[in-house]
Amino acid sequence: MRLGHTSRKTVTTVRRVLAGGAIAAVAVFGAAACEDEGDNGDIEEPAVENPDMEGEEE
Repeated sequence: MRLGHTSRKTVTTVRRVLAGGAIAAVAVFGAAACEDEGDNGDIEEPAVENPDMEGEEE
């Protein structure tokens, strides 16, 4: 089967399917790249010293 024997409707359908697949792939990888992994609560807050407590000893 040569490309010249393929109907225009078939070529149009194949192009649309390929374009849809490419758009879906970009959407999936884009969503994966934007996924925030910091929502699991394992992030530790940095220790902040209280400036009022400087120099005081118990």
